[in-house]
Amino acid sequence: MLMAERSNPYFPLISGSEQGNRSFTVAMLMLILFCCSLVDLPNRVSLGPVSVQGALTLSYGGLSLYMWLYRPTSTLRIYHGMSFIYFILWCWASFIWHEVNKSGLQNIFVFMTFFTLIVLVSREHARDGNFQNRIRKYLKVAVGIAMLIYFPSLVTDGLGNERWISSRGFALFALVGLAMLLSEWRYTQKKRWFFASLGVLLTITLSLSRTAMVAGVVLLIVSRYGFKGAKQKLKFFTFVATCLGLLGYTVFNFSPIQERFFEGDTSLSIGGIPVNAMGRTNIWDTVIQSYWNAPWVGGGAGSAESALARRFGVETQPHNDYLRILHDYGMVGFSIWFACLVGILIAAWRSWSKADTQGNISARNHMAAFLATVAIAIASLTDNVVIYMFVMAPAATLIGLSIGMQPTPDRGSAVV
Repeated sequence: MLMAERSNPYFPLISGSEQGNRSFTVAMLMLILFCCSLVDLPNRVSLGPVSVQGALTLSYGGLSLYMWLYRPTSTLRIYHGMSFIYFILWCWASFIWHEVNKSGLQNIFVFMTFFTLIVLVSREHARDGNFQNRIRKYLKVAVGIAMLIYFPSLVTDGLGNERWISSRGFALFALVGLAMLLSEWRYTQKKRWFFASLGVLLTITLSLSRTAMVAGVVLLIVSRYGFKGAKQKLKFFTFVATCLGLLGYTVFNFSPIQERFFEGDTSLSIGGIPVNAMGRTNIWDTVIQSYWNAPWVGGGAGSAESALARRFGVETQPHNDYLRILHDYGMVGFSIWFACLVGILIAAWRSWSKADTQGNISARNHMAAFLATVAIAIASLTDNVVIYMFVMAPAATLIGLSIGMQPTPDRGSAVV
């Protein structure tokens, strides 16, 4: 079922002891996570035709692919791995009918890095049980760095400011950190992780990023789901009611959030309530109209951005990753990508429920992976999260930790 582990003589740069190779991998992952904590700050610095952010994206993709190809092994079940590979191959194939462009290349490199990091982290975790502790520690530090960069600007420049990093970018990155912190709180029962989770969720709210705020509340709710008996489920539904009540109160009574939701471009209606779309409806209409030019195979990687640039005269994003994937890669590519997303959710949920019921601490890794994927699924409704390396790379590490848990016979998974 699984790909065999082997050294690759065509990639001789990384050689020496087994411990040395692992140390290099850990150092590489630490560097990626710490760079991701800068969110979109590197995007403000240009390196000729690309920004520092673009250069980092290409570097992450190349380095993670190199590390995997050196010893190509995977604990992914073959049908999960092949779904990712098919999608990436389809993305590259789209350049046959659409010109190669900078945006399309960067987008594909994000997809490639997401996949290779999942495989790389799952491989290392399956071989070293202590690997997870280092990765989770680095991600905690990365969240702390992002908080140190963003939170002071809330005090000096006001809510939702973008002095150093964008409020939306911070909130999306923080969602992945929140997924991990909530899992720490649930399975270690240490109060510091409760306060850390609360602090991150509060900062996301003060960033005035609406989708991220709602996603954060959803993660908080799901994190308290009980798998053991009616009593836990009763507590859970009480918790749900409390969280939804607090969310509703915040939306309708905290004036900065209320203005962000209900004032401005109210061309979008949700449940009969006019909501500020911030120009998204015009963008979405343009992408949908352009999609019908090639509904099955898509317009090609980066073509949604090209269509928007022709329509509005400036570079912009679709602000809906479901529409982006559908437009760029057609119904064929969208189906493969959606199968990958659902496959991760189902696998993480099943592993989480099983480990939780058994009282196994590994449940925290499965829970974090599930929550991170839920965050991506929700944020994709109104944002461009799947092309943000600073979101997808940390999410990939959490998913990899879940997939790479030490196998047991009843799980039917092994490294061979």
